[in-house]
Amino acid sequence: MNAFKDNDEIICKQSTNINVGDIIYLYVTEPISAIIFKCEVTETDIPYNYNNDNLSISKFIKQYDNDNYTYSYLNELGIKAIRGPRKIPNKLSILLNK
Repeated sequence: MNAFKDNDEIICKQSTNINVGDIIYLYVTEPISAIIFKCEVTETDIPYNYNNDNLSISKFIKQYDNDNYTYSYLNELGIKAIRGPRKIPNKLSILLNK
């Protein structure tokens, strides 16, 4: 939650096939348990020395209220588990882009 308070861009671990220009949504775990941030990927496959992992930079686009996209609401829309990158159902995509 604090990463975007001081920065417009943050470095995130890239663990899936993400491309520049992709939109990603960040889910914040307990005690919030909701999608809070909409971000745009501005760069990918950045070399990083820690365990030779790749990182991506995500640009903060929008912040949602803590009670908009809660885990229980996401569950109603068909998302049963949040343990890493996931594709979102079309209905949720439409709601998040209003």
